[in-house]
Amino acid sequence: MNKKFITLCFIFSLSSTYCTLCSEKATLKDDEDEDTCWNLDTSEHKICIYDKTKKGCVEKGCTDLEADKCSAIGSWYDENSKFIKCIQKTDKSGCELNSCQDLVSNCDRFSFGNSDEKCVMNSDNTHCEIKKCSDLKSDCGNFIPEEFRYKCVQNDLKTGCESKLKNCDEFDKDKCDEFYDSTITNKKCLLDSTTNKCKLLACEDLPSSECTKYELYEEDEVCAPNGDKCKIQTCSDFSKDVCETIKFSSENYKCTYSSEKNTCSFIKCSDLTSNCGQFVPLDPLIKCAYDDEEERCDTRYKDCEELSAGQCDLFNIEDILEDVGKKCVEDDGKCVLGSKKLEYSILVLFLLFFLF
Repeated sequence: MNKKFITLCFIFSLSSTYCTLCSEKATLKDDEDEDTCWNLDTSEHKICIYDKTKKGCVEKGCTDLEADKCSAIGSWYDENSKFIKCIQKTDKSGCELNSCQDLVSNCDRFSFGNSDEKCVMNSDNTHCEIKKCSDLKSDCGNFIPEEFRYKCVQNDLKTGCESKLKNCDEFDKDKCDEFYDSTITNKKCLLDSTTNKCKLLACEDLPSSECTKYELYEEDEVCAPNGDKCKIQTCSDFSKDVCETIKFSSENYKCTYSSEKNTCSFIKCSDLTSNCGQFVPLDPLIKCAYDDEEERCDTRYKDCEELSAGQCDLFNIEDILEDVGKKCVEDDGKCVLGSKKLEYSILVLFLLFFLF
């Protein structure tokens, strides 16, 4: 038992009797789910995962894992000071423990996860080696960091190279929103429709047709049309006709018009504790419904059957299909999960195939 584990056990003993080992949960109780295993203690360089066959937790090392779980094993330095990681095998049939220097192909399987180091093929094409931006004295641009947000450039003293965050205009056009700089407060990195490149733009720089590109996370503010341009506004700035058409960055927010007060005001679904249906999101796939655990209203996807005819296909997005497993289709003017008519048709065709 290593010192780190003993120390952790001592710390946790202040609030519990002992640390729970993976082996102690070989069979899970009815009220325990699969995620329980991830939080249990294991031997060094192993993880605890759920085993469907045993219906409990088991310890597994790198070579016992499936290819999509290699990264779950932590990295470390061996006795020869080599940085060791659990990485996918070349044929993706599983995982293997390796250092960058021990690889002879597919060097990019070994990722350091930082902007300065990368595993690349050596000049003789015989094996992989570690290269660092900070080790270079010139030709900094030839080093392309693993992390796409960074670039390798000449340092300020002109004595060598260093990795630095890219500027907004250096990002690929499909990654503009990945740019982040905490010192820039009134502009965002957006795809400029005139140049088709990333550019730092304020809400007011955008044409009225592109206001929604500028997402604001201030609850009651939104970048919305103001004449031919856009402007940061609040619900009270909008007229009765425009009020309930304003789209916020969150489906939990909206503007609502009160004929009694003759005003447009800000409202959140999550502020309601009853009558959740009075909050109608702009997205027809979303509803405001009561959450028993939170004891308040919250936004969520509608069930297939709650959608109107003509809206069924809105349900068929990746997030929902992965969870539900069936498409939402129209049947007799209603939305249903997996049309029975379609299932019967397939069954009839299947029978005819074997009869004739």
